Amino acid sequence: MTAYSGQDQNLRCMHVASYPICGKRAQFDCVHSRGTAYRAKLQQRAQIISSAPEKDKIDAIAATAELFRLELSGLTNIQKQKLALATIEARSKRDALIARVALIVAVILGIVAVVSIVLGSSKTPSPDLKSKLIGSYQVKLGKNGGCNGGKPYTFPRELAKIYTDGSNLIAQNECGQSSPIQVSGWGDTIYFYGESARVTQAAPNLPVTITDDAQNVWEKLP
Repeated sequence: MTAYSGQDQNLRCMHVASYPICGKRAQFDCVHSRGTAYRAKLQQRAQIISSAPEKDKIDAIAATAELFRLELSGLTNIQKQKLALATIEARSKRDALIARVALIVAVILGIVAVVSIVLGSSKTPSPDLKSKLIGSYQVKLGKNGGCNGGKPYTFPRELAKIYTDGSNLIAQNECGQSSPIQVSGWGDTIYFYGESARVTQAAPNLPVTITDDAQNVWEKLP
């Protein structure tokens, strides 16, 4: 077991996980940070092989051969050094290229997501959707409670409502706070009070429910 075995294990882990599928918002940072750290460790290994004392150099070459599964039998020490350095350089270039491609893909995905949200949020609610949403709602507070000290998982006495000002939908919560409503996608997601909410109706004869990210539920009253 060489002195570099712990470092080799870290390199293996980073090599396998250099480019995981991250959340869209974190994808750029995830790929960039892990790729940079991985290439930095490879460069550090190359410096050791190039300029370290002979014993450390031999250990570093052996560790590199183990990491990249190089066959060194029958080679002179100079040949082993050249092979190890060439392998590190080739791997660094390959991973730098993969990192750039991954970053480009992450940026494109981010742009597509932003454009989808912008286009979806600018959609004008259809008359059917307006009629489905307009009305009074019983509120059930989620895990974070509500405004004016509303306790989690309780039913405030005051009702919420959704109404129209003639062209736009407006929400008014149980505390009397108003927010414009923007509709996204096929009308199953709305945006109000700075967050998204799902609109569901299990059947035409059942009430419309609106559930936001904090699991607050608005259930439309007959």
